[in-house]
Amino acid sequence: MHKPIIIIAGIGLALASAPPAQAERFIFKYALTIHKDGAGKALRMPEGVACKENGDILIADSGNGRLVLFKYQNGELDAGKAIKLPKKIYPTHVEFGPKGDIFVLDRRGARRIVRLDPNGKFRHFVTFKGLARLKDAVPSSFRVDAKGDLYVLNISAN
Repeated sequence: MHKPIIIIAGIGLALASAPPAQAERFIFKYALTIHKDGAGKALRMPEGVACKENGDILIADSGNGRLVLFKYQNGELDAGKAIKLPKKIYPTHVEFGPKGDIFVLDRRGARRIVRLDPNGKFRHFVTFKGLARLKDAVPSSFRVDAKGDLYVLNISAN
Protein backbone atom coordinates (compact mmCIF):
# COMPACT_ATOMS: atom_id res chain seq x y z
CA MET A 1 0.00 0.00 0.00
CA HIS A 2 1.35 3.40 -0.95
CA LYS A 3 1.56 6.28 1.50
CA PRO A 4 -0.04 9.63 0.77
CA ILE A 5 2.51 12.42 0.50
CA ILE A 6 1.34 15.75 1.90
CA ILE A 7 2.33 19.03 0.27
CA ILE A 8 1.62 22.19 2.24
CA ALA A 9 0.17 25.16 0.29
CA GLY A 10 3.37 27.22 0.79
CA ILE A 11 5.14 25.03 -1.79
CA GLY A 12 3.41 27.01 -4.54
CA LEU A 13 5.63 30.01 -3.78
CA ALA A 14 8.79 27.96 -4.20
CA LEU A 15 7.63 26.52 -7.51
CA ALA A 16 6.57 29.89 -8.86
CA SER A 17 10.13 31.19 -8.63
CA ALA A 18 11.57 28.39 -10.80
CA PRO A 19 12.75 29.41 -14.30
CA PRO A 20 10.11 28.97 -17.02
CA ALA A 21 10.38 25.84 -19.12
CA GLN A 22 10.16 25.83 -22.90
CA ALA A 23 6.54 25.01 -23.67
CA GLU A 24 5.37 22.91 -26.56
CA ARG A 25 2.63 24.34 -28.69
CA PHE A 26 -0.69 22.53 -28.50
CA ILE A 27 -3.64 23.00 -30.78
CA PHE A 28 -6.96 21.89 -29.36
CA LYS A 29 -9.71 20.71 -31.63
CA TYR A 30 -13.30 20.68 -30.43
CA ALA A 31 -14.74 17.15 -30.51
CA LEU A 32 -18.06 17.20 -28.65
CA THR A 33 -19.97 18.44 -25.63
CA ILE A 34 -21.17 16.17 -22.84
CA HIS A 35 -24.50 17.15 -21.27
CA LYS A 36 -25.87 13.94 -19.72
CA ASP A 37 -25.20 10.29 -18.94
CA GLY A 38 -26.57 7.22 -20.71
CA ALA A 39 -29.73 7.24 -18.58
CA GLY A 40 -30.49 10.80 -19.68
CA LYS A 41 -29.65 12.44 -16.33
CA ALA A 42 -28.10 15.86 -16.93
CA LEU A 43 -24.70 16.73 -15.54
CA ARG A 44 -24.98 19.40 -12.86
CA MET A 45 -22.00 21.61 -12.04
CA PRO A 46 -19.25 19.21 -13.15
CA GLU A 47 -15.92 20.28 -11.65
CA GLY A 48 -13.35 17.61 -12.52
CA VAL A 49 -12.25 15.32 -15.32
CA ALA A 50 -9.74 12.48 -15.58
CA CYS A 51 -8.66 10.63 -18.72
CA LYS A 52 -6.81 7.42 -19.50
CA GLU A 53 -4.99 6.43 -22.67
CA ASN A 54 -7.57 3.70 -23.31
CA GLY A 55 -10.27 6.36 -23.86
CA ASP A 56 -11.86 6.35 -20.41
CA ILE A 57 -13.14 9.81 -19.45
CA LEU A 58 -14.31 10.26 -15.88
CA ILE A 59 -16.38 13.33 -14.97
CA ALA A 60 -16.85 14.58 -11.39
CA ASP A 61 -20.55 15.48 -11.60
CA SER A 62 -20.36 17.62 -8.48
CA GLY A 63 -23.95 18.87 -8.32
CA ASN A 64 -25.33 15.33 -8.55
CA GLY A 65 -22.79 13.85 -6.08
CA ARG A 66 -21.61 11.20 -8.51
CA LEU A 67 -19.06 10.30 -11.16
CA VAL A 68 -19.87 9.53 -14.79
CA LEU A 69 -17.58 7.25 -16.79
CA PHE A 70 -17.50 7.59 -20.56
CA LYS A 71 -15.49 5.72 -23.20
CA TYR A 72 -14.13 7.71 -26.15
CA GLN A 73 -12.96 5.61 -29.11
CA ASN A 74 -12.65 6.28 -32.84
CA GLY A 75 -14.09 9.76 -32.45
CA GLU A 76 -17.23 8.44 -30.74
CA LEU A 77 -18.34 8.74 -27.13
CA ASP A 78 -20.44 6.01 -25.51
CA ALA A 79 -23.55 6.86 -23.48
CA GLY A 80 -21.76 7.03 -20.13
CA LYS A 81 -22.35 5.14 -16.92
CA ALA A 82 -23.00 6.74 -13.52
CA ILE A 83 -20.87 5.69 -10.54
CA LYS A 84 -22.65 6.22 -7.25
CA LEU A 85 -20.54 7.60 -4.42
CA PRO A 86 -20.92 7.20 -0.64
CA LYS A 87 -23.49 9.55 0.90
CA LYS A 88 -22.76 13.27 1.06
CA ILE A 89 -19.75 13.22 -1.24
CA TYR A 90 -19.36 16.28 -3.44
CA PRO A 91 -16.71 15.29 -6.01
CA THR A 92 -14.55 18.17 -7.22
CA HIS A 93 -11.40 16.42 -8.49
CA VAL A 94 -10.83 12.91 -9.88
CA GLU A 95 -7.76 10.89 -10.87
CA PHE A 96 -7.08 7.38 -12.08
CA GLY A 97 -4.41 5.43 -10.22
CA PRO A 98 -1.90 3.27 -12.13
CA LYS A 99 -3.90 0.08 -11.42
CA GLY A 100 -7.23 1.62 -12.45
CA ASP A 101 -8.32 2.70 -8.98
CA ILE A 102 -10.28 5.94 -8.87
CA PHE A 103 -9.42 8.71 -6.41
CA VAL A 104 -12.03 11.38 -5.70
CA LEU A 105 -11.63 14.62 -3.77
CA ASP A 106 -14.64 15.79 -1.78
CA ARG A 107 -13.63 19.39 -1.17
CA ARG A 108 -16.98 20.69 0.07
CA GLY A 109 -18.53 17.97 2.21
CA ALA A 110 -16.30 15.60 4.17
CA ARG A 111 -13.12 17.28 2.82
CA ARG A 112 -11.56 13.89 2.22
CA ILE A 113 -10.17 11.81 -0.60
CA VAL A 114 -12.13 8.66 -1.45
CA ARG A 115 -10.54 5.62 -3.08
CA LEU A 116 -12.72 3.45 -5.32
CA ASP A 117 -11.82 0.24 -7.13
CA PRO A 118 -11.72 0.26 -10.98
CA ASN A 119 -15.45 -0.58 -11.06
CA GLY A 120 -16.36 2.35 -8.82
CA LYS A 121 -16.88 0.34 -5.63
CA PHE A 122 -15.94 2.18 -2.42
CA ARG A 123 -12.63 0.98 -0.91
CA HIS A 124 -11.84 3.54 1.80
CA PHE A 125 -11.18 7.14 2.68
CA VAL A 126 -7.50 8.06 2.35
CA THR A 127 -5.95 8.65 5.76
CA PHE A 128 -3.14 11.11 6.39
CA LYS A 129 -0.22 10.46 8.69
CA GLY A 130 2.45 12.85 9.89
CA LEU A 131 0.35 15.97 10.39
CA ALA A 132 0.23 17.53 13.85
CA ARG A 133 -3.59 17.41 13.89
CA LEU A 134 -4.87 14.88 11.38
CA LYS A 135 -8.50 15.90 11.84
CA ASP A 136 -7.62 19.38 10.55
CA ALA A 137 -6.32 18.17 7.17
CA VAL A 138 -8.06 20.06 4.37
CA PRO A 139 -7.03 18.63 1.00
CA SER A 140 -7.65 21.05 -1.86
CA SER A 141 -6.04 19.09 -4.69
CA PHE A 142 -3.96 15.98 -5.34
CA ARG A 143 -2.11 13.94 -7.96
CA VAL A 144 -1.41 10.22 -8.24
CA ASP A 145 1.92 9.25 -9.80
CA ALA A 146 2.80 6.18 -11.89
CA LYS A 147 3.77 4.23 -8.74
CA GLY A 148 0.47 5.00 -7.02
CA ASP A 149 1.90 7.54 -4.57
CA LEU A 150 -0.53 10.28 -3.69
CA TYR A 151 0.61 13.93 -3.52
CA VAL A 152 -1.84 16.09 -1.60
CA LEU A 153 -2.07 19.87 -1.37
CA ASN A 154 -3.19 20.55 2.19
CA ILE A 155 -4.49 24.06 2.93
CA SER A 156 -5.01 23.61 6.69
CA ALA A 157 -3.07 25.59 9.27
CA ASN A 158 -0.88 22.53 10.08
